[in-house]
Amino acid sequence: MQLRRSCRLLGVPNTDTLRVEWEGQPRSVRLMDVDPESAAPGGAKAPTDFGRRTLRWMREVVLKEVGEVVLDFAGEEIMLSNSGKLLCYAHVGGENLNVRLVREGWSPCFEKYGRPMDHREDMAHAELRARYEGRGIWGGRGGRGDYQVLKTYWRIRAGQVDDVRHAMAMGEDIMCCRHDYRDIVQRAQAGTEACVFGDLTRAFHMADGSVLIQIGSPQQPLSALFPPSAAPLAGFLEREILGFGKPNYLHFQGAMSMAGDVPQITVELLDQIATCTITTLK
Repeated sequence: MQLRRSCRLLGVPNTDTLRVEWEGQPRSVRLMDVDPESAAPGGAKAPTDFGRRTLRWMREVVLKEVGEVVLDFAGEEIMLSNSGKLLCYAHVGGENLNVRLVREGWSPCFEKYGRPMDHREDMAHAELRARYEGRGIWGGRGGRGDYQVLKTYWRIRAGQVDDVRHAMAMGEDIMCCRHDYRDIVQRAQAGTEACVFGDLTRAFHMADGSVLIQIGSPQQPLSALFPPSAAPLAGFLEREILGFGKPNYLHFQGAMSMAGDVPQITVELLDQIATCTITTLK
């Protein structure tokens, strides 16, 4: 059964974010499977004029005088974004706000972290209709760049995530940074081997010649440690895997440990790494 919560709406600080009252406290909500252009500085995306138009539309048309929204989570558990916000769909007066953002051309259907697990048909058709009618970003009115290129990049990544979801459903012992973080920490605390799947985000070259590659998000950090002898392997991953337009996702298999409060997996050989499902790492 899907998890839904009705919450008082406190504000709309940005095009992808709502502010709600959650268990008696203010809490930010990241709208799931959408990526509208930003209207406010301070995030990963620079604000654009089109983003400011999007925010005005949200505040003055869709959410004006709205006192309550229904948060709709994918599945039975609360999900969090990379920045720790509640990650979900939002229903306003019975209408799915995420779908409407896509339908009106304010946002693409965002597949960077896997294809929508919920409302996929509605989201896909909303984008198809917006593209057919040349609405918003599909009519050249966005300020972020070429959305055709972005969609191609996201679909590559989405395919990797969907492969892992399928493998996990078939019983493969793979842990995903976004959904199995507590299990990853427990394996690291126990010092056992594990197979993990995650999103490479940044590399750090240490003074002793080793390399740390960050996997996952600041809220759910995981590091891959490459000792000095494996530094060329880490450099290869930096060039070929890490960065915009590249796959970014990888499977790792190796010994887990804790480095302070952060779980860590040690990688010394290419055989510990794969770009497809973990069954290749035997």
